[in-house]
This record gives sequence, C-alpha cells and structure tokens, in this order.
Amino acid sequence: MSSGSPVPTRLALYGWTAFSIFTPVAAAQIVHDPGYVLSTELTGLSNPQGVDVDASGNVYLADSAAGRILKGSGGSYAPLITGIPVSEFFGLNIGPLAVHVAPDQTLWYGEGGRDTGVEQVHRVSLDGGMIQTLDPTPDGGNWSGITVDPVTGRLYASSANRDRIFTSDPTSGFYGTLTLLADTSPSALISPTGLLLDGGILYAGFYGPWGAEGQIATFNAQTGQILNPSFATGMPGLTSLDRLGNGRLLATQVGTTDGEGVLWSIDPVTGEKTMLVSELTAATGVAVAPDGTTIYLVDMGAANEQQGRLHKLTLVPAPASAALLALPLLWRRRRSAE
Repeated sequence: MSSGSPVPTRLALYGWTAFSIFTPVAAAQIVHDPGYVLSTELTGLSNPQGVDVDASGNVYLADSAAGRILKGSGGSYAPLITGIPVSEFFGLNIGPLAVHVAPDQTLWYGEGGRDTGVEQVHRVSLDGGMIQTLDPTPDGGNWSGITVDPVTGRLYASSANRDRIFTSDPTSGFYGTLTLLADTSPSALISPTGLLLDGGILYAGFYGPWGAEGQIATFNAQTGQILNPSFATGMPGLTSLDRLGNGRLLATQVGTTDGEGVLWSIDPVTGEKTMLVSELTAATGVAVAPDGTTIYLVDMGAANEQQGRLHKLTLVPAPASAALLALPLLWRRRRSAE
C-alpha cells in the first residue's frame, strides 16, 4: 500500500473494533521547547510502540508489526528478541506493545493483537534471555503498559482492550498469576495504556473511547482505589507515560487522525500540560534516559507502512550571555593597552 493510500486508524490497537479511513499526511515535527533539539535515531519501523532505556543508556523498542524488540543506542540498533506473534486486528498488524526496563535491570514486554486471554507478559534479561513468561489471564490482553515498583518488585500491567489493570508480586524472584487491581470501565476510564509509579500513587494513561477523550487518572497503588479520575485531560489517544528528572510527567498521544501526535509535558502536582513536540504522525511511546533530560520518542507513522521512527530529544546548554562572551575580548584589549 502506498504512503498516500487510506489506511485504518490505531483504534484497533487499544481494543476498539471499529475503524475509520483517512489519508496519511507527512509529519513535520515542531519542538516547542527551545532548550531541546530533535534528531532521528531510527527509521523504517513497522508500527513501533513501547520504548524504554536501561541504566547504561541502551534503548529497547517494540517494532510491533515486525514481531521483535530492538536494542541499541547512538543510531545503531539490532534485534534482541524476534519471532513475537503478530496478528492483523481490524487492519492493523500488532505484535509486542509495552516495553519496560525494571529497576533490577530486567526487561518486560507485553503482547498484543491476538485473542484476549492468549496474549502474555514476558520477562527477559537485557541480553534477551528468557526469565519468565506469565500465564495469560482470561480478562487480559493488548498489554499496553508495564511498570515495576522499585521497592517491592510488584508488577503492574494494563490491559487496554479489557479496561483493567493487573498486578503480580514476586516470590523468590519469580512472579505469580496476574490478579486484578482495578476494573476501570465503570468509571468511564477506557483503554488503560501507559503506567507510572510515584511512591504509593499509580498514574495510568487512558486512550479514551474512540481515542477522543484521552486522560491520566491516579490510583492507590496498593488497593486500586481511584484517587483522581481526571488528573490531566484533553490528550486524545493517550498511549504512554514517563517522567523527567525534574519530576514533570511526559505523555504521548496519537490523536484521532494522522498528524495529531503530541508529546506533552505535565506538572506532577496540578496536571497542567504544555506541548513539548507536536505534529507527529502518531506518537506511541516515550522514555527518559538515565540523565533525566534526554527523551526518546516513538512516532508510529502511517499504519502498516514501515514509516515508523524513533526520535531523540537532547537538552542543549543555554547560550552564554553576550556579556560573558565579551569578557575574554575585553581582557585581551586591556592587556594590549598596558
């Protein structure tokens, strides 16, 4: 299919059974923070989704329609895990979705696209060696968000197509059955995606019904009780979350049509949001590097077109003031006069 041909939206990715038709548009990313410079790390990806970074700065990316996890840095990437099941779900080819590097430096990833109750969550070493595959749960699938508590090791996983968040606690280094923490649909919180922990608070992103009302809600991480169902709103098709070193949250949205992808920066107290990057085709993943400022941003591109890209946002030092730049020249002139 050519890049100008109509293709289905990403609604299927998060459990919706309907799709609409649109014509892809070329994205011209706009960076709204002058302190950041955007570069492109990787192109030609197939419906890329989740991304994360380990303590050494290596990046892990779900190249979803290719059924693989890539690992690399500095623009050099190679397959780490291959052969992950891929299924066509209402016109969209889906394989691995969520990717998360846990505090113990193991890698988690979740499957999507197949039947509910079949897709699984996996834990591997950073060199790709399998550690554990969790048993599927009848009420779970399209695993779109994963995070791990740095203190207790508790696993949290969001099922986008079943409107549920699950947990599992480790025993002697291995995890048991995924158990329900929260059924979010009764509260009109539809299709949970990205997850982020802050002490006893769990931030959960929601794609929203038909991708039109994406938002972030907060939960008690132990009980699943909703603390604030509308902590931050107005992010249609919200897909992922992460946090900068200064505490500000990051969230990606795909929007309702191509070209509405946005990376948001969000105040962790008030929920007030500002655009960091806009006019992405379909922003599906975000991760912050260990330095707390460098950001990796995934743009899925047009569906099934191998147009996905991995971008890198680098914080550049503020330029020295004119007065400071002039000091060496003034010193030289003074020495010459003497």
